[in-house]
Amino acid sequence: MKEHKKYDFLVHNIGEDGEKTYMAIIPAFNNAMVFGDDLEELEKGIEIMVETEIKDLKKAGKPIPKPDRKSKYSGKLIIRIDPVLHEKLSLESKARQMSLNKYIEKKLAVE
Repeated sequence: MKEHKKYDFLVHNIGEDGEKTYMAIIPAFNNAMVFGDDLEELEKGIEIMVETEIKDLKKAGKPIPKPDRKSKYSGKLIIRIDPVLHEKLSLESKARQMSLNKYIEKKLAVE
């Protein structure tokens, strides 16, 4: 696996009026930012940024961040919410004949 694929990054479309211009943030490296006109260019920039960051950290004798991709996500998330909101979400999920978990997952997936 290429080094850059071991680290999580968040991609945003920052173009205006439907323009495809992207920014990626790499949290493991102090929220390093990379920009690209398309996703291919963005991925290449991420690869270069991660390789450069690792090289610079090694040269400075500083620790390299542990890869994010080794972590496993269980899919279980426990949160506390206002009881009124809990009731509202529960009623909405019942009205749609969905489990509360599936309903909340669907609502969170909307961007």
